Amino acid sequence: MNEELEKKLNEALEGIKGQIKDFEKSAGEKSAGQYKELETKMSDLQKQIEDGLKAADNSQEVKDSLEKMQDHLDKLDIKLQKSGSVKGIVKTMDEEVKAKFEEKAVQDAIAELKNNRASSVPFEIKAPATMVLGSYVGNALTTEIDRVISAAPNRMPLFRNIVNVSTIRGNKVTWVNKEAQEGTAGMTAEGAKKSQISWTYTEESADVKKITAFVKVSKEALDDLDFLRSEINTDLREAIEIKLDEQISDGDGVGQNLKGILQYAPTFAVTGTSFDKTVFNANRLDVLRAAVALVKKNRFNPNYIVISPMDAALMDLEKGTDGHYILPPFVTADGQRIAGVVVIENEAIDEGSFLVGDFTKSNLRIREEININLGYENDDFTKNLVTILAEMRAVHYIKKHHIPAFLQGTFAAAITAINKPETV
Repeated sequence: MNEELEKKLNEALEGIKGQIKDFEKSAGEKSAGQYKELETKMSDLQKQIEDGLKAADNSQEVKDSLEKMQDHLDKLDIKLQKSGSVKGIVKTMDEEVKAKFEEKAVQDAIAELKNNRASSVPFEIKAPATMVLGSYVGNALTTEIDRVISAAPNRMPLFRNIVNVSTIRGNKVTWVNKEAQEGTAGMTAEGAKKSQISWTYTEESADVKKITAFVKVSKEALDDLDFLRSEINTDLREAIEIKLDEQISDGDGVGQNLKGILQYAPTFAVTGTSFDKTVFNANRLDVLRAAVALVKKNRFNPNYIVISPMDAALMDLEKGTDGHYILPPFVTADGQRIAGVVVIENEAIDEGSFLVGDFTKSNLRIREEININLGYENDDFTKNLVTILAEMRAVHYIKKHHIPAFLQGTFAAAITAINKPETV
């Protein structure tokens, strides 16, 4: 790749950055048109970068430059999707599935399955920036039969929407930690020996893991695309999203499991701090205020507090001895912020527990978005069954020096730790 072409690609990248800024400020039909135009430009640039990376005559220096462009493009793609979601332009998951079923290649492959011929129907679904879990209800039928299967509701996925999300092209992510600083900066007289500082470095890595789920439907169900969409949306997509969310929060990192935030996060402890048994008549709100301070003391900026809906309600209902509701000065009137940190209610955290942290330090890297495949498996052909398979690949990690950005604990233990004993 010559310098002229490299310059051209960089100019295209800078142009896309500028257009995304304009897009974020615009609204309505104008934004929809800009979104489509930007998607096309980004796709064209993506292809040129990929061709450059595959070219055998390019030097390592050129390939490093192209990889940097690719990284910028990936981040811009995520930024564009988030902006489009806010403006209502990015498709919901159901719209993504519907659009795929309308593609001729998918319809032809389904027709092959109907005719008892070996076939596979693969397609990838790009997840929206904000997950939507509403089930697809289908069309009303003249027979007045309700085809919607009643199932127990799942909790809303949470963590993908608040952690640091990006893409990854390999099967492993590796990073370097700076360790063991020796020496410090110092004041130096003229002509005297300067102050030397040195470090050692350690390397860490995390592997991409796969999440899968499948359902089986009758071959006759292929005639009802609305039903297939419902199966994909309710049974498969929700299962994949919930499992990913569980893995981000508390996967144990063993075997095929991701390592989740709760496996990294230190436990709330105040020994040796100003909070050690110094808070009069301590309660849950006091605990969370102390937790925010402890994370800040570790030189991080917490942006979310995650608690159970039950604990949130108990905090709202807490009253003084005379029956009035308690609202500390560090809590907003609606209870949605404590010391400026947003409070999220979600069952991902057990009742009686809490998680506070700077969630930008929790890294989710997507290797492969949710992919859907329809096909025959084993003796499905003789049973007139078709398998619908969904899978995705991802990795989650928190770097060693970012672990103190999080804090977890139970309210009971934390209240005991900070509560000032009554004196007789």
